Amino acid sequence: MEAHIHNFQLRRLAAADPATDAAALFLAESFGQHALFEHAFPDSGARAFALRALFRAIVEDAARHGRVEAAFSDELAGVLLWYPPGHYPMTLARELAGLRSWLQIAARAPLGLFRLSRLQATLDSLRPKAPHCHGYFLAARASARIGFVLARRMLDEADARGWPTYLETQDPRTVSLYLRLGFHIVDSVDAAGTPTWTMWRRPLACAAAPAPAGLGKARARRIDEKPLMPNPA
Repeated sequence: MEAHIHNFQLRRLAAADPATDAAALFLAESFGQHALFEHAFPDSGARAFALRALFRAIVEDAARHGRVEAAFSDELAGVLLWYPPGHYPMTLARELAGLRSWLQIAARAPLGLFRLSRLQATLDSLRPKAPHCHGYFLAARASARIGFVLARRMLDEADARGWPTYLETQDPRTVSLYLRLGFHIVDSVDAAGTPTWTMWRRPLACAAAPAPAGLGKARARRIDEKPLMPNPA
């Protein structure tokens, strides 16, 4: 059993920060057994390769256009990627900036990249139209407290600026975490055989922020995958 980490420091990583490489690797390892990535890349070797390339591109983009929140103890202990309103999904120009990573994945696992694109398009179709922060990826080592504190970093800024926040999760444990942080379940769907919860949080500084239709009336439904392509902003 891993020991809990009680003392850690928080830092927001800029694009030039050398710790962004460690953050990308940390996320790749943390999501190596995630159900959606296992669906996209059934072969474990191809999945490990693809996730390293994928998170290099995503972390670099988030450091430039969003936020990369990191927790450190003796080593990197947690990472949160999120975007302020208007910065997610990526524009075509930003996707092209990560072209090297996409080409690497396509060369190793082209069908996996296609499956991943379909899954991403499915998830993007669920996002509310109202402007919002987008909580993208959260991973923490050993202690749930680290995940809670990293999420609070995002929500403190969102509250201060009057921004609502939206995210998706496939982990029932993080559903409980986000409910504690003031989120509500908007919907419960089945994406590629994986239960997925979409969640929304109004900013505390602006309780009148609009909520997407269906808030508080979550329903279980299945989303049949269709051959969709990514929908750049």
